[in-house]
Amino acid sequence: MRKKILIVGKRPLPIGGVTIHVDRLVKLIDKLGYDYTFYDLNNFTIYSFIKAISANDIIHLHTSSPKLRVLFAICCLVQHKISLITYHGDLGRFHFVMNCLDFYSVKLCTYPIVINNHSLKVAIKYNSKATLLSAYIPSIEEPDLENGMKSELVILRTKCSFVCITNAYNYSLDKYGQEIYGVSELIAFFSERPSWGLVISDPSGTYKKKNYLLPKNILILDSPHSFQKVFDYADCFLRYTSTDGDSLSIHEALDFGLSVVATDVVDRPHGVYTVKRNDMDELFIVLKNLSKLKNERKHVMLNLKGLALIQFYDKIIAELK
Repeated sequence: MRKKILIVGKRPLPIGGVTIHVDRLVKLIDKLGYDYTFYDLNNFTIYSFIKAISANDIIHLHTSSPKLRVLFAICCLVQHKISLITYHGDLGRFHFVMNCLDFYSVKLCTYPIVINNHSLKVAIKYNSKATLLSAYIPSIEEPDLENGMKSELVILRTKCSFVCITNAYNYSLDKYGQEIYGVSELIAFFSERPSWGLVISDPSGTYKKKNYLLPKNILILDSPHSFQKVFDYADCFLRYTSTDGDSLSIHEALDFGLSVVATDVVDRPHGVYTVKRNDMDELFIVLKNLSKLKNERKHVMLNLKGLALIQFYDKIIAELK
């Protein structure tokens, strides 16, 4: 009999990479027939949190809060439960106190899961069981775009010889006060190149509210939609971030067959063209070369049971028997 797994995170989807990961993970293990329960952090109380942990064997936490990570690790340790924490961003990306809390949670939890080599080097100092696993989980199904949104994309596609897409989950700044998603820089960059199109996927609507004076080659999609469905209208995906984790969008774009350009702020998957943040000359050269390519898309079909995280679950379950 399979051991019970508790997934701790937030659903239903707001907007953000962590919640998308959690939503897809829950759908995936449900589809694969695992005995699991889900604890929604939107309804968090100390009592319900501890009770949920006590009722399961393997508990997997997904949160960006170092405080909650430490609390979780302690609760699991006291109750002798197997604890997993996925650190969806770079370890050490916070200020001193929060970083100390993060490192302590790495030390206390059973299996810290990190998403890049830099974080693994940090985590292994505190816990020899630290594991590097991609956060990418493919979507099982995606809703179609609204007709109005489709029409806007078709118009942009016909006007521009080369179309790039980028996404942002709200307007956010990093610890240095720099815009994380680099959308403002990309707007300025594409405004000077009217033959190239830029689609900005921002379901939060924040960038639309900033009232940018956008030229006709730039489009902001400001209502909830499936980002994957936008791939049909694009040639290249841009991930122009100042900090990052294991971007789900990059994996999705690669699976779809798009060219992918991303900043070199973290390790990137094979096949991604990397550029330095704020080096617009380098960005121009890379995009100019890609715009000349005839991109023949080859969709990648993934074996869901073969995903690294699922195999990791199976390994832990087998050890408990």
